[in-house]
This record gives sequence, C-alpha cells and structure tokens, in this order.
Amino acid sequence: MVTFVKELKATGPEGKELPKAPKRKLSSLLLSNKKIKAEDFQELHKYLKSKEIDTQIRIDKKAFVFKVDEVSNSEIGLKIILKGFTQINRTKALGLFFAIRQGEALEKLAKVFSDEKEAKKHTFVWEDWIQSKTGESRSNIDKYRYIGRIIGQYKRFWEVGISFDEFYNKRTKILEMLQSDETIAKYWLTNFHDTFPEEEQQHSQTVA
Repeated sequence: MVTFVKELKATGPEGKELPKAPKRKLSSLLLSNKKIKAEDFQELHKYLKSKEIDTQIRIDKKAFVFKVDEVSNSEIGLKIILKGFTQINRTKALGLFFAIRQGEALEKLAKVFSDEKEAKKHTFVWEDWIQSKTGESRSNIDKYRYIGRIIGQYKRFWEVGISFDEFYNKRTKILEMLQSDETIAKYWLTNFHDTFPEEEQQHSQTVA
C-alpha cells in the first residue's frame, strides 16, 4: 500500500486501480460469533460430573506414600497409581471448594468495605486496600470474586476434582450451560451429599 501511494504521487492516478483490502477468512468470521450448541452443554455437564469426588473422605498421605515400595508388578502398580490419581483429584476438588468460598467471602467483604468507606471509615480504595492486606494481585482477587459471585449458589461444584485454573478457564461455557439448561442448573444447585443415602454419609469420613 505504501508503494502504491508513492507511485500515485509520482505518476498520477491515471490507469491505476486501488489495491483491494485482504479478505478475512470466512472461518474466522464464523468462529468469532460461534455459539455453544446444546450438545456441547451436555458434553461439558458430563465431563464435570465425571470429575465429582467425595471430599469428605480424609486423605492419608503417609498410607499412600509408603505404597510406592509395593509396586512389584504392573497390576499392583496400576492399582496404586489409580488410587493416587483419585487422591490428586480429591485435593483439586478441595482447592476448588476453597477458591469458590474465598470468592464469596471476598464479595461480601467488598460490600462491607464499600459501606464502611461511605461512613468515612476508610481512605483507601478497595483495590489498594485488599491488595495491601493480602499480598494478592488485583487480577487474582477479581478471579476469586467472579467465581464466588456466579458459582457460589451451585454447591455441587464444591466436589468437582479439577483445578481452579481449569474451572476459571471454562467459566464462560459453564455459565452459559447453567443459564441455558434448567435441568442441568438444578443438578449443580444440589448439594453433593444431599443425594447420598444415610449409610454412605456415615462412612464418608473414612480414609481413602
């Protein structure tokens, strides 16, 4: 385009055609406005359900660590490894639970702080105050607050064994899923342990 303008100035416009702007690929236009289909919601719902795990079962770190020495053949080793992944997913679920509850607490604290600021109890703005008190970045605080605000009421997510980062990265699809399918939304509103028979609840504190 720069070369064309220089030639235009030097020789004039006669016999010249303006260069055409490059066209965007049709696929990029379609993808930019792509909406999640109903079947995609079902797949996401199915995936999240597959990650549900009982976090009330106590994790015995020592019991698992010492079993590493018991890997004497592939069959025994596989059993130990599978149990290890169960423990890892349980810790992920606990981390997600804490993150959601932390977000809810931060939301409430932000409102309390706002009321106190109106009452002239604070001179700092919220963002500076909470960062100075916690040492957490503003973006990190905002992530927790967002998840706490939109997910807090869906208590069944407390028992999903995925990391907070993965959950946050899926937040838009998860929110659309909850808003688009009433049956799915009701499922995640249900407390995980409310669906357990009484006998299973009595054993939920045993070591896994």
